[in-house]
Amino acid sequence: MMLPLVASAYDFEVDGYRYTVITSSTAEFSGVNPNFEGEVVIPEFVLYSGKQLSVNVIGERAFESYKSSFLRIPSHIEKIENAAFYKAQIDSLHFEYSEKPINLANTINRGPSMSYSMLGSVYIGRQINRTDYNSNADGPFYMSYVKKVYIGKTCDLVQELFQNCSQLESVIVSEGSVITSISSECFRNCSKLMHIDLKKGLTSIGSLAFYQCTSLDSIYIPSTVKTISSNAFSEAKNIKKVVSASEDPISIDGTAFPGIVYLSSTLYVPSGTKSKYEITQGWKEFANIVEDGQKTSEQEIKKCATPIITFVDNKLTFSSETEDAEYVATISDTDIKTHYGNEISLTATYNISVYALKTGYEKSDIATATLCWIDQQPKTEGITDGVVEVRARAVLINSYGGLLTVEGINDGQIVDIYSLNGEKRGSAVSKNGVACIDTNVHPGSVVVVKIGNKSVKVIVK
Repeated sequence: MMLPLVASAYDFEVDGYRYTVITSSTAEFSGVNPNFEGEVVIPEFVLYSGKQLSVNVIGERAFESYKSSFLRIPSHIEKIENAAFYKAQIDSLHFEYSEKPINLANTINRGPSMSYSMLGSVYIGRQINRTDYNSNADGPFYMSYVKKVYIGKTCDLVQELFQNCSQLESVIVSEGSVITSISSECFRNCSKLMHIDLKKGLTSIGSLAFYQCTSLDSIYIPSTVKTISSNAFSEAKNIKKVVSASEDPISIDGTAFPGIVYLSSTLYVPSGTKSKYEITQGWKEFANIVEDGQKTSEQEIKKCATPIITFVDNKLTFSSETEDAEYVATISDTDIKTHYGNEISLTATYNISVYALKTGYEKSDIATATLCWIDQQPKTEGITDGVVEVRARAVLINSYGGLLTVEGINDGQIVDIYSLNGEKRGSAVSKNGVACIDTNVHPGSVVVVKIGNKSVKVIVK
């Protein structure tokens, strides 16, 4: 359920969305009309005074006190201004995949972009940078109540990114992605952090990166790490197991771990390397060093298979090759609930995203699909006491790896794929009720699927 947003300054409003003009060709998304209901979908462009403006910024306090089960930050957004999500309550916040970084503002005395927000989970599909590295400025997610972070793209974690996120429990990195560096104070005072995926490819851990992460009981250091700065794990006093995968340990700062960890925890190292660790600065301080080739091997963590989405007998079903997996799904509809004007276009379209979870496994990739109805549109003669009788065919559109499958259509039906600028990207004729089209577009791109007279926007995964 979504509640009205707090009003903020804006220049004009279109379809319940509020905007502020930045330049002659750009505008920022400044908020939503208090009477607006439904999923907020930030458009890439908006028309104002007959001119098309690019929407690439989320303005200051645009989502202040906003409540929603799901919100997507689209790939065309380049910056989120100060306090944009101040005290927002969002169950799942999704930074859409993009090769371009997004900048989160954190100007002193104006509040970081995501500060004090309540976020159940955050999916990061692009590099997040901060705009102000002043030593007195707080990090982008400062004091946010985020519980889980999923990282879906190789990236650096910038200075103080999740500083003082006291409810953060886990950081999960998807298959094929790596955290390449963890900057200073990144997880400072994340007292509930119990798990973080550190994989081969990580090169550095900054000073105070895990300061007072008192729920950490073990930490894995990949062989690619070349720098662990002073006090990196300071006050993380409950670490009982440290696993280092390097066969040639490099010197690290002697204060990297707290004294109690050096004294009471166990350092596991590759077979045949104990003598090297016993003479290397920062490692020789451990009282208990044990060779264990199995613990230090850099094997891939098992990952849940990506779910398959089906729609049969009016039931939406999820399945996975991983047995006994559980599923977390987000379903949003794009039907219009509040509208301004004398014409309404009914879409009867549902956007579905789901991932699989299982204890001891890494979270699966996110599967997406679009469910819509085609063939017949509502007709005035079918209206009885305000109810429209509609006969239509359910169609499910799946996308993965650039390949679109359209299920539930008549044999011989032509399906065309277009980019948002009208360029045709693929076409197929259905056989046995299914059409498969290789779009050859980048993951995260939005395409238009045209089935007869029906057109549906779909995000390609």
